[in-house]
Amino acid sequence: MTRKWLAALAAGPLLFLAHPAAAQGLGGFGERSETGTIHGIVEHLSYPRGLLSISTSRGVFMIHATPDQLTDYRLGDRVDVDYDDYAGVRWISGGGGGAGGPGEGTYAVSGTASGVVSRVDAARGTVTLGGAAGRRLYHAHPDDLQDVVPGQFVSLDFERIGNARWIEDVEQGGR
Repeated sequence: MTRKWLAALAAGPLLFLAHPAAAQGLGGFGERSETGTIHGIVEHLSYPRGLLSISTSRGVFMIHATPDQLTDYRLGDRVDVDYDDYAGVRWISGGGGGAGGPGEGTYAVSGTASGVVSRVDAARGTVTLGGAAGRRLYHAHPDDLQDVVPGQFVSLDFERIGNARWIEDVEQGGR
C-alpha cells in the first residue's frame, strides 16, 4: 500500500502539469483559460447583475457582461456571443466599456470613490474598497481589473444600476 501511495504522490505533479487548465494558466489572477462562441436565443438580461442568458440546443448558458455590453442584445434575438472564461466564469469578450445601459444618463446615477483595495476577484469581476464609508463592492469586466491589486490606493468613477456599482474608470494612486 505504501508503494502505491508513493507512486501516486510522484505522479500527482505530472498529472497537474499535463491538465489543459494548468497549461492555460487557469489559476492565475484574471487569466483567460478558454474562449468560445455560444449560438442561441437571448432568454434573459439583467443590467444590474451583468448577466445574459442564452438558450441553446444544449441548455441555457449564463454569460457575465458589463451593462454597456448588454445594450447590444434584446430578448428573443438570435445571437452568436464570443466569450472568455476566467477561472470557470464566462464573460463576453472584449473588456468592459463601463456601465452604459438603456436610457444612459437617466438610468444610472454616477459617482466617484477612492480607497484602498481590500479584495479583487477578477474572475467574478469584483473589487472591494475600504474607506471611511466602510467596505464597498464594485463590479467590472475582468479585463479592466488586470492592474488592480489588494493594498493599492485607487480612485474610480462608477455608475449605480439597481443596487450594483459598475466601474467606468479606475485610476491607480488616486486623483
